[in-house]
Amino acid sequence: FFFFFNVQEIANALHETFVQIDKNMRQHFTENNIALSQGSTGVVAVVWGQTLFIGNAGDARCVLGTATGEVYRMSVDHTPQERSEAEVWLHS
Repeated sequence: FFFFFNVQEIANALHETFVQIDKNMRQHFTENNIALSQGSTGVVAVVWGQTLFIGNAGDARCVLGTATGEVYRMSVDHTPQERSEAEVWLHS
């Protein structure tokens, strides 16, 4: 099988998967009286043609190393210590 997806469809699917996992975990924690201070982290990388998609949650980090020794940060921590994330936490 060869599936035809466009870049935006793949990005949306990755985003929606992380959102759904978050909802499922919150529901499980609430139904089982587990403190919401618990959590998890995760990173997913998908290569589609010449495009690399990175999805991450929590403080899981993704870095990309090249054959020439260069290293690139590919993700941003989702913690209050990260300025952009602190804004999200304050406004949620």
